[in-house]
Amino acid sequence: MHSEPKDVLCTILIPAYNEAASIKQTLDYLLDGTSADDFDVLLVCNGCKDKTAEIAKSAHPCIRVIDLEKASKSNAINEGLKVAQKGPIVFLDADIKVSAMSVRYLLHALKWHDVDMVYGRAHFNFKETSICVQAFYKAWFQNTYFDQGKMGGFFALSASAVAKLESMPNILSDDEYIRRLFVQSCTCVKEAHYTINPPRNLASLINVRCRIYRGNKQLSAQGMKPTQSPYPSPNRLFLSRLMKRPRHWFGAVVFAYVAVCAHLRNRLHTTNTHWERDMSNRASQNNV
Repeated sequence: MHSEPKDVLCTILIPAYNEAASIKQTLDYLLDGTSADDFDVLLVCNGCKDKTAEIAKSAHPCIRVIDLEKASKSNAINEGLKVAQKGPIVFLDADIKVSAMSVRYLLHALKWHDVDMVYGRAHFNFKETSICVQAFYKAWFQNTYFDQGKMGGFFALSASAVAKLESMPNILSDDEYIRRLFVQSCTCVKEAHYTINPPRNLASLINVRCRIYRGNKQLSAQGMKPTQSPYPSPNRLFLSRLMKRPRHWFGAVVFAYVAVCAHLRNRLHTTNTHWERDMSNRASQNNV
């Protein structure tokens, strides 16, 4: 592992599990036009059975790589926090495309706004997704949750917020855990664009929603209740928005179908602790 760099703008913490198909593209996009002393990029490979670490080191020798035997994103984050610089930390999923400029937008917002957390504006790449998946997301975007932007996959915590976080518990919904911790002191930075490749087919989407629902239930069981919506009846408003937009009615049906399938699967497999991971979107990395 490389020694800790000095005088960088921030640490960018990237947990990775079997990301050989996407990690080079992620790092290429992130580090394009940067110098070695701009960012401390910390890639934490956890339980990888492929050549994620080797590919990353070969493509960008300037980054730091930690290779852990245990496959656990929460553990990977905790190990990264132990060796990260004592300053702002940018959290980035290994399959997300984000530019250095977007990172700088987040850091600028942290510097000039009195908040604990800032997050970017997600762009969903639907080039290779099925019609049903596209319809699902178009309906889902009517949810009041998206009124303030989607938090997850790419966000930054101030140095004081990192101190408050201390460490991650062993949970499924790591991003949601952090969101609920700092939701009262956060802001969306619309200029900080990043690209997400959603699941390409309905089966993969249901797998991902299974994990999300189970993770949210896990957080609630630990006393971390969902944050209060600014709207008096958010679910009713969501339905009202869908009803007023006939072009999203098919998507509403798909949304309901996916939700029922995911909840039903979780009920039938109550002892399941497996991290349902979407592999369909990894095949799309070169087409972003």
